[in-house]
Amino acid sequence: MKTKNFLKFFTLAAVLLVFACAKDEFVAVDGVCPLVLTTTPLDGAVDVPLNQVLSVTFNKAMNHSTINANSFTVSDGSPLIGTMTFEDTEIGTTVFFTPTTNLNLNTTYTGKVFTTVKDTSGNALQVAYVWSFSTGSILAPVVLSTDPDSGATNVVLNKIIKATFSQVIDPITITSESFTLKNGNSLIAGDFTFDGAIVLFTPLADLSSSTTYTATITTAVTNAEGVALANNYVWSFSTGSLLAPTVISTDPIDEAVDVVLNKVISATFSEVMDPATITSSSFKVVNGTTAISGTFSFVNAIVRFIPANPLTANTTYTATITTAAANLAGVSLGGDFVWNFSTGSTVAPTVILTDPINEAIDVPLNKIITATFSEIMDPATITSTSFKVNNESSNINGNFTFNGAEVLFTPSNLLTLNTIYTATITTAVKNPAGVSIANDYIWKFNTGVSLAPTVISTDPEDNETNVPLNKVIIATFSEIMNPATINVTTFSLMNGAINVPVSFGFNGVDVGFTPVSPLLANITYTATITTGAQNMAGVGLDLDYVWEFTTANSISLPDIGTLTEFGGFGGNAGLTNQGLNSVINNGGCLVLKYGYRLKIDLRCF
Repeated sequence: MKTKNFLKFFTLAAVLLVFACAKDEFVAVDGVCPLVLTTTPLDGAVDVPLNQVLSVTFNKAMNHSTINANSFTVSDGSPLIGTMTFEDTEIGTTVFFTPTTNLNLNTTYTGKVFTTVKDTSGNALQVAYVWSFSTGSILAPVVLSTDPDSGATNVVLNKIIKATFSQVIDPITITSESFTLKNGNSLIAGDFTFDGAIVLFTPLADLSSSTTYTATITTAVTNAEGVALANNYVWSFSTGSLLAPTVISTDPIDEAVDVVLNKVISATFSEVMDPATITSSSFKVVNGTTAISGTFSFVNAIVRFIPANPLTANTTYTATITTAAANLAGVSLGGDFVWNFSTGSTVAPTVILTDPINEAIDVPLNKIITATFSEIMDPATITSTSFKVNNESSNINGNFTFNGAEVLFTPSNLLTLNTIYTATITTAVKNPAGVSIANDYIWKFNTGVSLAPTVISTDPEDNETNVPLNKVIIATFSEIMNPATINVTTFSLMNGAINVPVSFGFNGVDVGFTPVSPLLANITYTATITTGAQNMAGVGLDLDYVWEFTTANSISLPDIGTLTEFGGFGGNAGLTNQGLNSVINNGGCLVLKYGYRLKIDLRCF
């Protein structure tokens, strides 16, 4: 047997020596020769961006000092000048080449890695690696859209002219000569700003009314690569006449009744108004002679007035927008606009549902107590004094959250078993209009007596044998357990008198116990869950739960078979294999191949 193993070793060593990589001097065989795995761009790539960073990835860690402008070149007839950087990973070394200037349009480039590059063990590239790629042509930028559109009418006088291009434009090429706005032959002065592919032209003064303007973008405008528009882009638009704006609708409408007390009052104009002209003097809401205070907001041609306080029930209000309100061109309303509306009688909100319901029993100890109202309530009125839960001796602390008309009270601690609780919502609770519930709302519920949880199954089962050494132990309970009570004090896994450390995991009613290290072979283990393990209601097991299992004799190595199944020797670059990681079984001796390295257990020869 020893003679046979020696012959195997001699044959393997001979193969490795025959296919060893070329080096400057003899060193022990370390693996396959360096190879180029991939490049960026790939060989044959087209339409490569002009600012492309080029890269070559080797299958091994390379000697950086052997990779330079002489051993790694990129050329279009003349070598490109650039900088090289390196990145070493588990796969191998990647070399990045960043040209000093952008690549040329419509050009084919050839990259070459010479055989003078070597890995960190001195192995050289056996054959020079050559690949090529080409850049494409860059399409001329075009104007996709403008604002105002071509042919637009009634354009506002303070309009900012916008052109959206198909590509980002070189700002240097946007000037008062390449992008013009004219009134007849008169050039309009203004400033340019840029937002990606959008160019904005802001006139220094308002445009004239009832006037046609012509905007032109010439072929002097280019993209970042210097490619110009194919043709001048020209469009026209006209401003509107100085017609007075009008109020076209209101909310509430004129003579509306039963308006809610938290109403936002709005007016929609025929055009966008100048916000500076909308004030408490030009847009006012009064109750008799008393003006209502509030704030304004603006959305397009809509002006909204938000009262500082809820309106009063059963009251008629008058809203007035005066001629001081003007559009962006400075044109005022033709006359004051006046309308009336009245609020309705106030209906008190009510509690329509609770959870738990009144007189509920066996309520879980982790219960979130919920009250649903007939309408959304004012959160500022929901406090520990207006919404309280009492266990007949003291109030329960907790936090409030809100979901529409639903108010949720989450106790800071679990409720107590077999206890009657009283929940009270007082008349201090109000809706946003300031209307209280008519009477205090009171209901009761009982936590009842909670049954003790049980362990209903385990994996492995009690007295199970041949359990794998990497087994995750699982206990399935009759209900979800409190994770805080499942720990090293309530669960133990013992090898005789030796405690086996585990980590804990939770998935519904299943609790997983994962040994920190693989279990030992052919050992009977004892697992124990104590009465300290509790459900979410704080109730523990009635008795400790104990079970045993026995592990398998050992981990058996797979029957690997021949070299054919896992790859073999071949090629002119040392040991190769169809996979990165291979296992070769030679009469019970393992030859393990990781990536491109070969490890041999010499004790087998």
